[in-house]
Amino acid sequence: MTHRDHNAQAEGASRMGPNINARLKPKRFPAGTLSRIMCYLALRRSESSQQAGKVDKALEIVTRALGRDRENPRLRNEQARLKFALMQTRRTSSRLEHIQRAQTIDITSLCQCFWDAEKELSLLELKIEGVFAWPLVRMNVFYDAAQRLGLYDAPHPNLKRQKEQPTTDPLTAAALERCAKVAGDNAVSGRQQFDKTIAVVMNARKLKGEDTYTKALREEAGAQALLLDSHSGADVMAGAIDFDALLTEFKRYRINSRDLVIEANTLETLDNLREFFERRLGLEIGDLSTALRRSVQTFLSVYKGFDLFWQAHPVETLFLTNGYGFRERAALAAAQGRGIEVVELQHGFISQFHLGYSWPGTDHVPYMADTLLTFGDYWPDVTPLPADMTAVTIGAPYVKDMAALSKTETVKGLVTFTSQGVVGRQLFDMAVRFALARADKHVMFRLHPSESLDDYEQALKTYDTAPENFEISHRTPVIFEVLARTEILVGAFSTTLLEGMVLDCRTIVINLPGIEYMKPIIDRGDVLMVQSFEELVQHVDDAPHAKDPSYYYAAPVASVMAKARAARSE
Repeated sequence: MTHRDHNAQAEGASRMGPNINARLKPKRFPAGTLSRIMCYLALRRSESSQQAGKVDKALEIVTRALGRDRENPRLRNEQARLKFALMQTRRTSSRLEHIQRAQTIDITSLCQCFWDAEKELSLLELKIEGVFAWPLVRMNVFYDAAQRLGLYDAPHPNLKRQKEQPTTDPLTAAALERCAKVAGDNAVSGRQQFDKTIAVVMNARKLKGEDTYTKALREEAGAQALLLDSHSGADVMAGAIDFDALLTEFKRYRINSRDLVIEANTLETLDNLREFFERRLGLEIGDLSTALRRSVQTFLSVYKGFDLFWQAHPVETLFLTNGYGFRERAALAAAQGRGIEVVELQHGFISQFHLGYSWPGTDHVPYMADTLLTFGDYWPDVTPLPADMTAVTIGAPYVKDMAALSKTETVKGLVTFTSQGVVGRQLFDMAVRFALARADKHVMFRLHPSESLDDYEQALKTYDTAPENFEISHRTPVIFEVLARTEILVGAFSTTLLEGMVLDCRTIVINLPGIEYMKPIIDRGDVLMVQSFEELVQHVDDAPHAKDPSYYYAAPVASVMAKARAARSE
């Protein structure tokens, strides 16, 4: 597979769109007090008309003001918003005829709708201020659609970012000082001297304070690695720059989202996209123009900050996990713009139906890693990655720790339900009912780390009878210790189900939304799928062992860095 030439800075910058760094400066109103006053008055009059329920009158006011000040970004965006509001009013009655169709949608057809829309409407070509906007909002639009259709609950119901604070960490402060020096030196050109060869953005999810996904890489790289710890409010790892504090500091480059102009062709495409979703799903997906503006606003500020950061810290390769994460995506894009190779380490379940990775029939997607290092051959086999992304199996380095736990004695009759945020409450109900129906089993319900223990403890109190053979587990002990003791593992779709295979768990999956993720594994006979609670009770003891767990989690390679270099040279 041919790689992009990452040593060409100009080519990296072109992925963002033309002259993106020039676009990072906020646009301002036209010079002159009179223009500002006229804009203010027009917007106030428009707001009054809207409050009176006269949206068409508000649109007329704004359009007339635009006739005098055609390039005013706030007037242009307000005009687009009002046109959308009128369009929605006129469509309300026509939406009713699609409701029955929406009730029959599943994850497969929802994903297919996205893929078809992307192809038909050329969504990857959408730009706002030179930024390719669709990849920034694709996952959020997908989860929002799945929730509106009743397929999923919130994906991370208890995941809360800590309140952002300026950094007091000396290492982070020194990194920001280097950035400030680069920003203030107009003579800076070429690569600066720097003693690190790679950067590693660590995963925010930790087990006993340890990021297991990057552990082997960090140990291998040693002093060569510049570490950035994404910690979500916990203590920053010693020797690492505070990634979250950088994001706080980079807010200084934030511009007003209302000053980001969405061009007429982009507005037309968004209108067509709304119609597409209504026609196919009977679903109203909301005001995408506002969502895109806000996403681009944040992206530009983080991009600008990391553009300076990579100038001040010119590593050769950036390693990260969760490359589709909104914050990481801007850091990734800025690195590519500076000619830095980007390598992503797999951190969870990926499949044809994971829209962070699945791009059928697509050659290139902006702001994605160049190389994906996977746990096993299975994951790229079933996921249509962009054609120019190279997938390389490195195994799961933490599998050694898991294997050590496999010496733990299995508890006969222990059935563990592994929760998944988007279908967690459905699984919980089945787990409680299963415990009541099968007194011969001990049932554990293991929460996803982002779920609230209190929420589920309160939910348990709503049952007339709380089964004595039932317990809720959250975060401790670590999940691998739980899996090592589990005889039968039950869930919907989760990496935990496949990690359990390595530890010799027998596995059952329940036909809930998202089961599509597991279809290739079901077809291989490595898990048993049941259609209902009654089938689960009847067939739980028929759960199979996986024939070849190494297909999913291979033995770890000797050198992660060598594998990444080899992929780059192919």
